[in-house]
Amino acid sequence: MLTRTLTLKTLLRSLGVICLLLSLYWTVRIVMANAGLLRVSIPIVVQDILWWRDTMLGDWMTGVPFGGVLIYLGIGIGLLGISSERPRLAFWLLQVAVWCVGINLLYQTPGKRVTYAWGHLLALVVPVNMFWGIVTLAISLLLFIGYIPLTRFLRRVYTHAHAQVYLESGSNG
Repeated sequence: MLTRTLTLKTLLRSLGVICLLLSLYWTVRIVMANAGLLRVSIPIVVQDILWWRDTMLGDWMTGVPFGGVLIYLGIGIGLLGISSERPRLAFWLLQVAVWCVGINLLYQTPGKRVTYAWGHLLALVVPVNMFWGIVTLAISLLLFIGYIPLTRFLRRVYTHAHAQVYLESGSNG
């Protein structure tokens, strides 16, 4: 009798798509919340996308829970990259994921969003929390330094997974 199991690849892809859909949902929700305002501009909308978040114990109806929109986008891209089973594509999508999460954390504040007296555009240019910029740059550089070992490791993992599937299928060539 054939038994079907949920593979890791399917699970990673499903979680990646769910994260991408959550980021799209929160982005549309933020844009629609600003659409009813009389004086709204693109910097204000982008600022809300970067900053509009809540903590774990916050009000679920006013902000993005558990981080910002780009965190969900970064996690989704990273999971889809790993599940692609292509080492180079996985590496570059991991880089994009690191930068999405890093940019979102770079603009996060401990409290409410910071507005400058001379406008919202400067708030987009001057980040609030430079620590996460340094951490993001360091992780990205470490990924670049480990490009060859990482892609070789991913290639071994992917070929091992394919060999296991081939052996379990009962094919003798």
